[in-house]
Amino acid sequence: LVPNQVTRQDKPSSSNPFQSHGRHLPHPHFESPPSRRASVSRDEPKPPRNSGTSIPHAVSTHYASTPKTSSFWQKMSLLKLTAAMESLSRSLLRSPTCSQLSRSHSPSFCPVGHPGAKLAFRQQHGSAVAAAASPAEALVDHAEPRYDIDENIGFIGAGQMGEAMIRGFLESGVSHPSRLSASVRSSARATALSRLGVTRVFQDAVKSGGAAALAASARVIFLGVKPQGLPEVLAALAPHVGPQHLVVSIAAGVRLATLEAGLGAGVRVARVMPNTPMLVGQGASAYALGSAAGERDAALVHALLSGVGMALHVDERCMDAVTGVSGSGPAYAYMMIEAMADGGVQAGLPRATALALAAKTVAGAAAMVLGEGADGALDLTHPGVLKDRVGSPGGTTIAAIAELENSGVRGAFMRAVRAAAERSAAMG
Repeated sequence: LVPNQVTRQDKPSSSNPFQSHGRHLPHPHFESPPSRRASVSRDEPKPPRNSGTSIPHAVSTHYASTPKTSSFWQKMSLLKLTAAMESLSRSLLRSPTCSQLSRSHSPSFCPVGHPGAKLAFRQQHGSAVAAAASPAEALVDHAEPRYDIDENIGFIGAGQMGEAMIRGFLESGVSHPSRLSASVRSSARATALSRLGVTRVFQDAVKSGGAAALAASARVIFLGVKPQGLPEVLAALAPHVGPQHLVVSIAAGVRLATLEAGLGAGVRVARVMPNTPMLVGQGASAYALGSAAGERDAALVHALLSGVGMALHVDERCMDAVTGVSGSGPAYAYMMIEAMADGGVQAGLPRATALALAAKTVAGAAAMVLGEGADGALDLTHPGVLKDRVGSPGGTTIAAIAELENSGVRGAFMRAVRAAAERSAAMG
């Protein structure tokens, strides 16, 4: 539909917040995906920069100065049809009936890579439906990610988990390097972040005034330090944060009451237990909200975490159990994959072949348990049901399961989860 002379440049928008019926949403708001603009040669007219001009309008402007050939009228007809489809889709999305229907079927979380589910979540929490790509935009291959969260985000501490979150936010398109900042202690961490494109890196939050600089540059602040280092970080941060900030802790075992007491009255806080698979967009995170946090804060935390995996809102009393299941859970899975691969090597497989088969088997089995319904919600299948479908009477699978049961593997996993949960509770 677009002639060869017209090329597209994707650029993240940083100043176009979602609007609902003509009104800007209150803080925190979400930014609509960047408009698809067309850039033409120097002698041809260009749409105004940052005008939000859509592809049909930009191309129509280009054709306005083009000789009217028969192919031109064919292309114009296609453009008019595309523009009409775009207008119709936007009208439908704005209609109350459509919005109510979407809200009534919204999933409670947003699986990564499922734009419809993300859109439904935003509708459920009152955000505008402008996140849906228009038909004209759908015709264009999106070479660059969409930047969904219109908030400056800061990290105090960017170790393994903090860097995993930053990398996940960037690679999923949830945020943009220009909206991220961090306060770190070592030059090595600063260098690692600069490789990701994060250039606003401040010195140590406690000893070098990094907390003040970070609070001035970010409205959402993630605390990525170890639990034993959190009290001094809270003391350094408290004078510089207020009701305009949302402070999110990813420290295991640290209670919301501890965060609220350390930061002072009125500061909105949240507690998150993420896990490292968010680095590849497959995280499993749970979050709980403090007493001052509201629905908008829940929507913001949910949107951030959903951009790098699955996010579930739980009561704080469940957070220690979450730590035992998903926070520490990747380590259990790695041990299982390693053991399965070792068994394959013992049976005669090359190491690389055994490892690939074991890892893919675990990933595929997990996908079958999770499933996904037509509306984007989880469609869980009990693993016992799936296990029984694999085995056959007197077969290889039941022989293997009998050996695992004799070795107490099921009980060992249960005790491991409980031990991690108890340790998390003790750290609080």
